[in-house]
Amino acid sequence: MNHKTARLFVDSVAAALFLLSMAYYWLGNLAHEAFGASFFAVLIWHNWRNWRWYLALTKGRYNARRIVSLLLNSSVLIAMTVLVITSFSISRSLFEFLSLPSAYWVKEWHWFSAWWAIVAVGAHIGIQWPKLRALLRLRPTPWLRLCTLFVLPFAPDSSKELGLFSRLSLQYSLDFWDFSQAVMPYFLYLACVIGSIAIMSHGTMAFVERLNMWRK
Repeated sequence: MNHKTARLFVDSVAAALFLLSMAYYWLGNLAHEAFGASFFAVLIWHNWRNWRWYLALTKGRYNARRIVSLLLNSSVLIAMTVLVITSFSISRSLFEFLSLPSAYWVKEWHWFSAWWAIVAVGAHIGIQWPKLRALLRLRPTPWLRLCTLFVLPFAPDSSKELGLFSRLSLQYSLDFWDFSQAVMPYFLYLACVIGSIAIMSHGTMAFVERLNMWRK
């Protein structure tokens, strides 16, 4: 397995673990914590493998893409940091032995940061799409563009089904997904939201870069 294949495999595993971690009421607490801990272990490895990115922050010129990329990476890092800190406090399985003080607002911020992490990850994928496409060896074919047109119309309905906007605004809600009725649609809705955000962020970034080129 070469470096690019290994990187793609690890990123795919991280994505799968993150999505599974979002299915708390399907998997239960122990599985949720196990998947979450595994995800953060992979995330630490990912950051360690990309340590050169941190060293390069003070070097070179900052264009629009680099500025946006920095802001999004910082957003992902902040969201993940909040998730880690709060997870230790509210743990009832893996880290219960720590006996850390907890409160209901800690659980709320745990979920709040998790949903904002989905938005940040989606935007991060969109900004990094040229690199990801090169890694996957995908060419901008009409079929690939057709897939984007297929995903976007389902974004509003997916957001509504997941209660996305209420969760992003930290509104209290007892409306949780009923996994006894269906499981796969939940993950499809999550994938649709992430994909739609990625498409919109990629399109916006491409428009801004072309606009800058026209001005020159």
